[in-house]
Amino acid sequence: MKLKKWITGGILIAGIAVQFSFTMNNKDSNEIGLYNIEALTSGEVSSYCDGTGSLDCPTSPTKVLAIYSL
Repeated sequence: MKLKKWITGGILIAGIAVQFSFTMNNKDSNEIGLYNIEALTSGEVSSYCDGTGSLDCPTSPTKVLAIYSL
């Protein structure tokens, strides 16, 4: 009876360790994926802003009249 409890406890601890390992690896890969997407999108569009208006300039925190893509 004691042996069954030890085996059950060991299996439970091993299961928790495996679950923890999968959770940590998944979190790391999600963060890396987000960094890759951010890096890809940050350099795609070159633009400059002109004038004073109501549009949000993507390269500065000011409101502009026109946004031009290069």
